[in-house]
Amino acid sequence: MPEELNDNELILRIRDGDERAFRMLVNRWRDRLVTFCSRWLGNRVDGEEVAQEVCVILYEKLHLFRGESLFSTWIYQIAVNRCRNRHGSWWNRLTRNGKRVSSVDRETSEITVVDHESSPEQSAQKSQAQAILLAAVANLPVQFREVIILRDLEDRSYDEISRITGSSEGTVKSRINRGRAMLQETLAEVRDEF
Repeated sequence: MPEELNDNELILRIRDGDERAFRMLVNRWRDRLVTFCSRWLGNRVDGEEVAQEVCVILYEKLHLFRGESLFSTWIYQIAVNRCRNRHGSWWNRLTRNGKRVSSVDRETSEITVVDHESSPEQSAQKSQAQAILLAAVANLPVQFREVIILRDLEDRSYDEISRITGSSEGTVKSRINRGRAMLQETLAEVRDEF
């Protein structure tokens, strides 16, 4: 099967029972889903698990994809919903236990979590600018975090983000602006610490 088939062509083949086309579609999207989910959830392990869940949903629900939007919009919408479901328990556990994100590994998107009473040495481990930025993104409220990740890290259009999140384009733009302002405030505070 030619590798240059686009997503819609693969979907047509999958609907005709071609399992190899499904493997190609999953292989095409797996890394992007893992990266997106890892950034959204704050760690690679959960990101991989949720990406796997998205692939299972894809297998079970592909017949529901009507092609009215881009396939990427549809699959990211599934990923956002799965991340939202997973996020609640993970994030609540962190905040309930008095813990806070300290840093994020650039390579793996793994977040380091420390107690509020961490030592100055542990706080100083926030050395790389990108790690600090990803940690700041991880600390944003959900509605701001998801649009910042989709726009600034995944390079999605406002229209696509609107469809993925189920919010109007105006709301998406507003949330992106507010999220960026919150990041600037956080990063200004961090910059003052060094």
